[in-house]
Amino acid sequence: ILTKSIVLAFAASFIANKTNKVSLICLLIVVLTYQCVGTLAEWAMTSSFYIAIQDFRLGIPGMMLQIILSYLLLRNIN
Repeated sequence: ILTKSIVLAFAASFIANKTNKVSLICLLIVVLTYQCVGTLAEWAMTSSFYIAIQDFRLGIPGMMLQIILSYLLLRNIN
């Protein structure tokens, strides 16, 4: 969780600084970045690719909700 949180913070700030806009594509890039790095970190820690990729596979509905709800929230803040 800590690895994904750190990568999420860096990826979100990097994308925000580069694009200066809120879009579904930008949010998708941020979510996929932290999920992929988190999967690689989990694979390194557990030495099991199946266990690492299972977290990614089971998290797809949550990732979709995160992207859509983040987009709606960020659009309404501006």
